[in-house]
Amino acid sequence: ACCIVSAETVGAKLYQQSCEEFDLANLGLRYIDVFYYDSDHSAKATYEAIMKFSGKFAPRRCVLVVDDWSDLEIRGATYTALGQIKPIEVCEWTLDDNQQVYIALIVR
Repeated sequence: ACCIVSAETVGAKLYQQSCEEFDLANLGLRYIDVFYYDSDHSAKATYEAIMKFSGKFAPRRCVLVVDDWSDLEIRGATYTALGQIKPIEVCEWTLDDNQQVYIALIVR
């Protein structure tokens, strides 16, 4: 599932479909302030989802949250996507001792 939060709306809307099938043209938002990814856990799907939604990331700052961070393939795919996005700065954190959730503040 993907969760998208935008300052243009109040609250968050959780999409229970795969990110790959999500139609960005019908998003109805100019940008995404927070993107939470917890879907197909392959490296390819993780990379493709981040790249697909990155075009809607807020122009100055966006928070990216990725689940299952302890999976090295997920980490690699996330870092590869961030390299393609080319942010000015990435501030990052992991939650809990098992590093299951990755949080990045992407500054562009």
